[in-house]
Amino acid sequence: MGIVNSPAKLIMGYPQTCTEIQEDIAAIGNWLSKIAQRISWIERFERQDVLQFGDQKAIAALDDEQRELALVEGVLLARRSKLHKELTQTKAAESIANANRIKSNITKLVNDFAELEAQIDYAKAALDRSINSLQQAAQRNNCSASKLDRNAAERVALIKFGRSNLPDVAAERQRFVRNIAQPVPTKEKQFYIRETAGIS
Repeated sequence: MGIVNSPAKLIMGYPQTCTEIQEDIAAIGNWLSKIAQRISWIERFERQDVLQFGDQKAIAALDDEQRELALVEGVLLARRSKLHKELTQTKAAESIANANRIKSNITKLVNDFAELEAQIDYAKAALDRSINSLQQAAQRNNCSASKLDRNAAERVALIKFGRSNLPDVAAERQRFVRNIAQPVPTKEKQFYIRETAGIS
């Protein structure tokens, strides 16, 4: 009968995941409910009818069907019990797999954070080196500017007051005196003299 043959795949199936096992357990429960209803119907109605008419073949057929239903019911009950055990084991295995996967993800995150921290430290060190280089360059520029300022001050002192600590100031002073001694300097010469003397 259809009700007997239909749950065969539930008895012979091989569910793998917790979801598949739970679906099979639910399906077996539905078939057990149908079988119980069919057995109850036979006992309450069909058997009473055939007994009333004394149809021995019909009585034998009902007996055969009821035995088959009881057999399938027993197999389904055993299968459901086994699936419950498999469900417990599969849940434990999946929990372990999930825990290992979470552990692996955490380990990867820790490694990623460590690598990121190393990159940040490297970038910070490179930035510190750049800042130090800029500071040193600024100091060198300041020193050069100070030296140029001192040289300019010495030359102005030479031209204005005739004294300086620089070794080449005498020649510059002589050139300045010669330029002034010329009778009528050109505009360019006047500008040169004023610029050399530091006169604005």
